[in-house]
Amino acid sequence: MEKQIIFEDEHIRVIWMPGQSEQLIFSFGDLITRAKGTSINAEKSLAKYGFNVIGIMPKERSWFPKKSMQAMLVAIEPIVEKFKQRVAYAGSMGGYAAIKYSRALGVQRVVAMVPQYSIDPEDVHDARYNMFYQPELNTNMRVAAEDIDNVCEYIIVYDPYCAEDRAHYLKLEALIPQHHVLHLPFTGHDAIAVLASSELLYDFLVHEYEPSYFYQKMRRVKKN
Repeated sequence: MEKQIIFEDEHIRVIWMPGQSEQLIFSFGDLITRAKGTSINAEKSLAKYGFNVIGIMPKERSWFPKKSMQAMLVAIEPIVEKFKQRVAYAGSMGGYAAIKYSRALGVQRVVAMVPQYSIDPEDVHDARYNMFYQPELNTNMRVAAEDIDNVCEYIIVYDPYCAEDRAHYLKLEALIPQHHVLHLPFTGHDAIAVLASSELLYDFLVHEYEPSYFYQKMRRVKKN
C-alpha cells in the first residue's frame, strides 16, 4: 500500500505511510522539512525499518495550530486506534508539537530534539522564532501541564550551551518532571542534522532508555 494524504488544511498536510511494525510513529516536520508532495520527515530511515508512520508536515511557519490539530485527530483516529504502541519523533518546531500533542496522540514515548516551549515573546524571548508568532493562531499555545502525559516517556536532546534552546528547555523541564535529557554540546540548534542516522533514529524510537548507551551512539554519529 502506497503513501496517501489522510488530512490536509491550510496549515498542515498529514501522510499515512503503512509498514510492518507493531509501532505507529508520528513524525513531525519542521521549518526546513515542510510539506512537499507526500514526503515525510526522516522518511528514508523510517521506511528502512518498516515502521508504520503518520507524517505531520507543516505548510506554514505556524507551529501546528490547535484548530488544525484537533481536526486532524478526528481524521486519523481510524488508523491510530489500531496501534497500542505509539511514538512521536521530531525536532525544533516539530519537537514542540510532539510534546504539545503527546497526550492527545496517546504516545508512550516522545523524542524531541531542540524543541520550543512557545514562540510567544511573552513566554520566551527568542529572536529566531518570535517573528513567526501570530496571535490568531498561537495565543495560549505554549506547552501546558494538561498536554503532558505522566505515563509517557519524554526524551529531550539539546545543546546546553545554546542560550536560546536552553531557555525553552528550562520551561519544559519544569513541566515534565519525568523526562530524560541528552546533552549535545557545541552543536547549537543543529542537533537534528548532526544526529542524522538511521540506526540512531531506530534506537531513539524503540530502544530502552539507557543514558550511557545513547551517549555512546550519539558520539559515534557526531564524530562521523
